[in-house]
Amino acid sequence: MFQFDGFCFCETILNNGGFAMKRVWLGAIFAVLVSYYFISPAYAFKLAISKTRFIEYGYGKNYWHNMTDAINNAIGASNVVLLDDLSDSLLSYDAVMVEIRGFSDELLPVEVQNLQDFIATGRYVVLFGENNNWPNWNNSILGVVGGSYSGTEITNSSTTAFSHYLTTGVSEVYFPMSGIANGGTPLFDKNVATLWGGDLNVLTLLDINIVSDYFWNYYDNHQFATNIANWLARSPSSPNNNIVPEPASLLLFGFGLLGVVLKRRRI
Repeated sequence: MFQFDGFCFCETILNNGGFAMKRVWLGAIFAVLVSYYFISPAYAFKLAISKTRFIEYGYGKNYWHNMTDAINNAIGASNVVLLDDLSDSLLSYDAVMVEIRGFSDELLPVEVQNLQDFIATGRYVVLFGENNNWPNWNNSILGVVGGSYSGTEITNSSTTAFSHYLTTGVSEVYFPMSGIANGGTPLFDKNVATLWGGDLNVLTLLDINIVSDYFWNYYDNHQFATNIANWLARSPSSPNNNIVPEPASLLLFGFGLLGVVLKRRRI
């Protein structure tokens, strides 16, 4: 009676009970499914963004409308948390993006430690730097992952040098006055965008303009920028990498099961 091969359990109940009993059991099944949906906690992916301290290049700023839309489309605006700094632990977040600060700014030791603790979990991080006007800042963010700033910059197009999710659909990008890093795994033949760590889970990008509105349609800049947003959304703790059905999926399955049982009774 209680064997669940196909729909034996539901069929037995429906065959042995009267009309009232059928309604009771069907109502119970429906109530259980709805209760599971509303009681089960929904997983909320959270991207922490350390806000820019430099004019209008950053999430929600005037020169980053397209990049902001790309992040919102990939992650959802309600899942973005803006931070003034990184002085508190980052381990409650799923991905982190650090926007550029002032010319002479540097990360505080506690911020470096918090970033390194987060990176050690394998979750994804993007660190933005710039050109020769930001040597202190560039060395600060690159130092988090064991790199350094070369002290040189370029204004040129650059072709893809490393096959990765971030370079999917990208063959060439344009770097306008971009800084060059020492070390890491360059994504392009000019070492402006670089992956770091054994898990390649940190991206440094020494250019805030490549993802800005003005250069969005230069070469494949828009595709690369979109890939960055989507890559952050795929961070290891993201629902995109969770094979367990979400409550909504289970609810739909339950309704389908209920429908099949009713259909079989009519037949």
